[in-house]
Amino acid sequence: MGVSQDASNVGRGFHWDSTGGMVELPSLDGNTVAMAINNAGEVTGSSTDGAGNAHAVRWTYSVTDQRWVVEDLGTLADGCCSVGHGINSRGDVVGWSNTTPGTRRVVQHAFLAAPGSQGLADLGALGRNSAAWDVNDANVVVGESGSNHAVIWN
Repeated sequence: MGVSQDASNVGRGFHWDSTGGMVELPSLDGNTVAMAINNAGEVTGSSTDGAGNAHAVRWTYSVTDQRWVVEDLGTLADGCCSVGHGINSRGDVVGWSNTTPGTRRVVQHAFLAAPGSQGLADLGALGRNSAAWDVNDANVVVGESGSNHAVIWN
């Protein structure tokens, strides 16, 4: 998985395997970036929506439909943007989301999104900002908070 740019300079997230080669992942309505993959082949990253805001997404392959399906994970509170950075074997996604609207005095918090859950769970912050970078199968989340302090949420 990764990202490649097309002729229009739009980022296109992709999944690669030895059978199908490089396959473009569907978007919400614009750029896509694939950031992490789990052992089940589920992918997380971000995709731009119709308003031009990046949202954290989870891509899964539908065997029935023989295609990749994109799920918009949304944002925290009134935030415009979010990005998925890590995914465990259950499909739990972690990353960061803006929690305030607009671009002035942006606050970002780490989140956890479990499959089938309603929205993102705010993991909080030490001080103003935080970001989650990865999650294991025991749902122990690693990331940073405050002034680049390493943190563990469990």
